[in-house]
Amino acid sequence: MILPGGVLPGNFQIGARKTYGHVSAGMICSAKELGLGQEHDGIIVLTQHLGPQAADLVPGTDLRSTLGLDREVVEVNVTPDRGYCFSMRGIAREYGHATGANYTDPAKLSVDEADKSGFAVELNDDAPINGVQGCDRYLARIVRGLDLTRSTPAWMATRLTEAGMRPISPVVDVTNYVMLALGQPLHAFDLDSLRGPIVVRRAAAGEKLRTLDDVDRALGAEDLLITDGGDDSILALAGVMGGASSEVSPTTADVLIEAAHFDQRSVARSARRHKLSTEASKRFERGVDPDVTAAAAQLALNLLVELGGGTVDPGDHRC
Repeated sequence: MILPGGVLPGNFQIGARKTYGHVSAGMICSAKELGLGQEHDGIIVLTQHLGPQAADLVPGTDLRSTLGLDREVVEVNVTPDRGYCFSMRGIAREYGHATGANYTDPAKLSVDEADKSGFAVELNDDAPINGVQGCDRYLARIVRGLDLTRSTPAWMATRLTEAGMRPISPVVDVTNYVMLALGQPLHAFDLDSLRGPIVVRRAAAGEKLRTLDDVDRALGAEDLLITDGGDDSILALAGVMGGASSEVSPTTADVLIEAAHFDQRSVARSARRHKLSTEASKRFERGVDPDVTAAAAQLALNLLVELGGGTVDPGDHRC
């Protein structure tokens, strides 16, 4: 609660006001009003937001440390030739080299073996740019039975917010968290919207895609696409932005996680052609470590099982 005399973001000053015949000495705020996020549906209930930690709170407690707002956040300017520094993995490795500090690679995970029995994937780039295939590595993994009543845990939401990203939903937040940790962009598709197989190909003349920002985009011959081979529908502009038709929604319980390695030039040209600079394109056009693809997918699966209560299909299809 903000007491009279307090000032909210946007220089909104709080004072005592008469409302419905009573004097209101302050204001109970939403996350958006406090500048902590975009949620504006209701006030922050600390017992829900903080979990068991809220039981130790007493009136007058400084919430800055409780909410993690007293931690220092380091801002790093990344030059075009240091694309790997768009991740905590890259920053930690750079710091280790510069200072001699011990470095443990967070991508050193136990990864399930590929067995080609999972959701089918086909790479069909018949017009590679300068002879370089637009996609040389693609993993498709499936998680089923996610608990839609769960929300993103506070620790993950806080880390995403500190990194300049808005928490959205557990599935989207997990993919963004892994991208920030390891530098590998991921994409989640609503499994129920897919017929299969996943086909990675170039765009044909006259094709269009409505991207997640609700813009209908006319595609060019150099655009690399993620498509659903079952009905040849376009699912995403590879390495740039997903399509609205397969977007993960609040009712999505089964998801297909994409972890792929796309050619820098393909992504860069598509991003510029469509004037779309996204978190994914910024990384792919600067170069993503192809050896981290499987580890990033595995980390996402582990987190979805832990936080969302889902189960992972045993099949692992990789191209």
